[in-house]
Amino acid sequence: RTAGTGHTEQTSIFGSLEYDLTDRLTLSAEARRTKEQKDSNIGSIAGAPGVDPDGPAGKDETWWFTTPRFTVNFRFTDDVMVYGSAAKGVKAGGFNQRASIPSEVGYDPETNWTYEIGAKSGLFDGRVRANLALFYIDWKGLQVQGPSENPNELGFVTKNFGSVKATGGEFELAMKVAPGATFNLGLAYTNPEFQEDAFDFAGVLTCSRIPSCATRIVTVATPQGPRQTVSLEGLQRRRSSEWQGLAKFDMSRALTGEWEWFGNATYSYTSKQYQALANYNWIGARNLLGVRAGVQRGEHRLMAWVENALDDRTPLSGGLGNIELNALVLTPLATLPDKRRFGITLATRF
Repeated sequence: RTAGTGHTEQTSIFGSLEYDLTDRLTLSAEARRTKEQKDSNIGSIAGAPGVDPDGPAGKDETWWFTTPRFTVNFRFTDDVMVYGSAAKGVKAGGFNQRASIPSEVGYDPETNWTYEIGAKSGLFDGRVRANLALFYIDWKGLQVQGPSENPNELGFVTKNFGSVKATGGEFELAMKVAPGATFNLGLAYTNPEFQEDAFDFAGVLTCSRIPSCATRIVTVATPQGPRQTVSLEGLQRRRSSEWQGLAKFDMSRALTGEWEWFGNATYSYTSKQYQALANYNWIGARNLLGVRAGVQRGEHRLMAWVENALDDRTPLSGGLGNIELNALVLTPLATLPDKRRFGITLATRF
């Protein structure tokens, strides 16, 4: 058994500056300077009930990072604006509980730069809103498991290496199609791909049992000597969908007296998602439809609803594992979704 404690404290200062070069052209700059302090202590208490989680074996790290954003906006008309931006993002660092050398006690934050251009518009007296964005993301210092710099340590520790690049776009449309009726449409595409410096050391055993994955196993030099690893170059970041879509229709009308009726339908789509770093398993595309309709008056509402109306059975997540520790056969594991659900809800607010 283990016992442990951990704390995180962040202190930051933020500033922004905006300047109108002309009546239509605006420049802005923002920046946040952050100090992040973390401490962690996990101590074994098997046969030693006196271990103090706050004792001298604790780990303490401090990281400083700056996250700026620069934006330029240009208004063609009062209804149409185009923009460009560049922004840096950071994912916090952490600790290796099994680190065998001081330099690997903590691993650093991940960083990325996102570059985006787009257009925003409100047309026909605000009855139509259309937005478009194209982006490119350069993601470095991934926090992944790899060999220690200690030549005597055969296990893996979390380190910062490898990179991902992503390109994509988003489109959004919102329309008032009739009095009391609106239609929304959203579509997004992204393709986050690992670069040539990305490897999966921990996945070699599983990958070696799958013919389509085994061809990706390569040998690289490490402090422990030549070791096998899985090359991730060109593969997609796991648990990410290339395509996502959303369509929604809402409508409400007066019924009689103070009563009104309402209804909406929402459809969403997500394309397949790889579940392993080496992309050898995935869950399929999901198609979800929800429908609601009812009547309401003031604080009172009566509503009938259906969730997952298409009865989509696509798993929420999946993977390969061994049910028994010594099993030689990989067993598929999946988290299943709720099937079609329907009901009636009576609600009041007070």
